[in-house]
Amino acid sequence: MTRLYIFALLVLTCFGSALAQYQFENKKAEKLYEKLEQYYAEGDYEGILKSEGQITDLFLSKQDTLGALMHGFLGEAYLYWENDLNKSLGFYQKEYELRSALGTEGGDIKT
Repeated sequence: MTRLYIFALLVLTCFGSALAQYQFENKKAEKLYEKLEQYYAEGDYEGILKSEGQITDLFLSKQDTLGALMHGFLGEAYLYWENDLNKSLGFYQKEYELRSALGTEGGDIKT
């Protein structure tokens, strides 16, 4: 159980530092990102999937690491919550393509 808490703390720290580096277009996008990072840290894939429409509107058209990260969130949510491998792979493929084009393989958000 201690390992789980340490992992959650590490994830939140990484996302917090990423958040400090990224300039959001508006407060709506920033608030949604904060909500999604909380869902992800808690393993609340249902929450991520319920926000899919907002994620699509605000993030999926971005050609940066934030867009890639959101594709990864959705890919993982579809895999673990819906058990939909095909849909999950589509999101993971897009994440891979974005990160490859940007030359980033890590989880840091950079513009």
